[in-house]
Amino acid sequence: MEFGVSNVDRKPNRRLERTRHERASLLSRVGEPLGAKAPDRTEMKAINLKPLSLAHLLVLALTCIAAFAQDRAENKGKYSVAGLDDDREVEQFFLAFKKGIADDDKEMVGSMIAFPIKVTLTNGYMVTLRNKAGFIRAYDRVFDKRFKKIILQTQAEDLWAKFSGVAMPHGEIWINGVLKDKRNIENYQIKITTINNIGYRGKHGNGGER
Repeated sequence: MEFGVSNVDRKPNRRLERTRHERASLLSRVGEPLGAKAPDRTEMKAINLKPLSLAHLLVLALTCIAAFAQDRAENKGKYSVAGLDDDREVEQFFLAFKKGIADDDKEMVGSMIAFPIKVTLTNGYMVTLRNKAGFIRAYDRVFDKRFKKIILQTQAEDLWAKFSGVAMPHGEIWINGVLKDKRNIENYQIKITTINNIGYRGKHGNGGER
């Protein structure tokens, strides 16, 4: 569930998209395209489809295994599934964010946020912060003592990732590569795209799962 997520263009995982396309193409060769209605016996007879032999099935299985192995070999980074292949870049960003929180450097932390972004204030109201100036004004009502303590106790190695981004252990903070130019996926900035500062209070199940 998302509580505070910004509406931005995230850097995609091109390898994952390509692999999904390759698998779909491979499977579609077995018969009808994926999702198509299965032909009845009359149709099968008309197009002269023959059952796959054991040898064909074995070749298909080996090809699928090879595709999966290639994908895993290429996606070596811990955060590659989120489209971020440089682990060091992600973890340095998180450490800089922690330092900003520790120093209460509102200006610095504000520069690391992707706007607009929804957050929940300490009074329970959810608001949309549209720029850094608004974020700085609301900072103390977003990052209270308990929330800051959780962030500061989190280590870079505690971060994990899935297709929707890189996150703290319970999804309190989500990080993504935000595109500067949709035409160039390598032209991006790492930003905080979600702040689930309500989840740690135990009001919403597992906190910040997305």
